[in-house]
Amino acid sequence: MSLPYASPSHPMDTLSPNLLHPAGGVCPDGSAIADDPAPSVHGAPESGFGAAMARIVFGSNQDPKQILRLRRYFAAAGTSLLAIGLLFACQVQGVISGVAFLQIAAAILLAILVFYTVFRSGLNLKLSDASLTEPQMLTSTVVVLCAMYSANSGRGAFLILLLMAYLFGVLHLKTRALLVYALFILTAYGAVIVLLWQFKPETLDLRLEFLQWLALAITLPWFSLMGGYITELRAQLRKSNAQQRESLQMVTASEANLAEAQRIARLGSWTFDPATGAAEWSLATYRIFGVHPAYAPLSGKAFLELIYLEDHHHYHELISTALREGRRCESQFRIVSTGGDICWVHAVTEPFVSENGHTTLLHGTFMDINERKQLEHRQALEHNVTRVVAESDTIDDAMPKIIKLVCENFGWDCGAYWQWDKRDRLLRCSDTWSAYAASNKVLGQREHD
Repeated sequence: MSLPYASPSHPMDTLSPNLLHPAGGVCPDGSAIADDPAPSVHGAPESGFGAAMARIVFGSNQDPKQILRLRRYFAAAGTSLLAIGLLFACQVQGVISGVAFLQIAAAILLAILVFYTVFRSGLNLKLSDASLTEPQMLTSTVVVLCAMYSANSGRGAFLILLLMAYLFGVLHLKTRALLVYALFILTAYGAVIVLLWQFKPETLDLRLEFLQWLALAITLPWFSLMGGYITELRAQLRKSNAQQRESLQMVTASEANLAEAQRIARLGSWTFDPATGAAEWSLATYRIFGVHPAYAPLSGKAFLELIYLEDHHHYHELISTALREGRRCESQFRIVSTGGDICWVHAVTEPFVSENGHTTLLHGTFMDINERKQLEHRQALEHNVTRVVAESDTIDDAMPKIIKLVCENFGWDCGAYWQWDKRDRLLRCSDTWSAYAASNKVLGQREHD
């Protein structure tokens, strides 16, 4: 039977709840992206120019979550610069004036600088929302509304940016906050329409602006409900991930305690699938057989070599009985570790039997009982030696039997008893015993009979 090794299961990978965009930054229109503290963060480059720049930009003492917010912020700030390019294209096409373009571009750059300063200094950590989602969304919305007021035409294009500023909040805000923010956008847009009607009526198509306002009034509440639902799902996912991490830690601790208990008890467990040959060994089983856990367990003849040659029949009977009869079996036999040490083990095999009566899985244990066996043999030897001495007239009569008992008990091939000759002052061999001579003597008696 082969008992392949299967390593303990690793901690499962937690699913990162990031969805679409990085968090903690300003979007093309200046809007914020929701921050998610769950994912892990890889540090900045550790050497060269990149490491120096990373220390300047991110700081050397920032915690991983704060570095993550800064990284996402820079990604979003880059898109804000692209928004400046879009505004420049509008200025070239005459949609907004050059003065308005410069004012709005300066406002975007100022917002980028201010929010970077807040993130870099760590002031955001003093707030309940460390990603500054709502302040950045508010800033981006105000910038877009100012651009809409400054535009002479084509305000529908800016509605896309306004909607983007709103949509990025769905990854972080709850339904109530999103509905309040949608009401703010509709009110502010309505105020822009009123200001245009009051001060720039020549640039206003009231019917078109009202239609666009109505479209926002219909779509923003729907986005609020969907955004709140997504936020709730992400909250549940973070909670589930936390529970899974806690459960994994408990399982890991339980496995460690089990491995320690097996080590102390010198008890190793194993499982074996007869159909596929797949198996698992505990660390204690590897330790008992002297196999390094980094290697796959021995199989076939290589595994049988770990069983003491004269005890092969005990092992075969243990496994075949469990497979054939589907019942629990126990046996004691000797093994030979990879280091050459002979050790006694107590083996238990428990089969799992399917409904059709076939054994589908074997599991069991190997217990190191070498010390117990040695103690039993020593006690048996002492008892037998005492009995032989009691039954003999002299020590010389008892000594050949004692030598035989000692050799057979320890598995020695031969033994000898040496005495000190006081008269000749020499050490003389008075009695010997060998397994070879004893077997020949028995064989000779059988031939004579």
